[in-house]
Amino acid sequence: MFEDYGCFICGRKAIPYGGNGFCRTCRYWFRDRMIKSMKKRLGIPQEWERPRQKVRFVDRTTLAQELISDLAPNSFIS
Repeated sequence: MFEDYGCFICGRKAIPYGGNGFCRTCRYWFRDRMIKSMKKRLGIPQEWERPRQKVRFVDRTTLAQELISDLAPNSFIS
């Protein structure tokens, strides 16, 4: 549908798809409005923000070594 008609809100086609029939820009705009509306209905102050979680980057090599360290303790070259 997005390829044929574009974004539900702005109608643009030559822009990255964001999901649910929206381009990326309109999807985030719509999501933010939904969150504000839900907070209003629940009585949560608009300035309240959900605590952000720390972002942890995963090093695949280190993770793999940790996962199989008990199976092959000395098989990796350091």
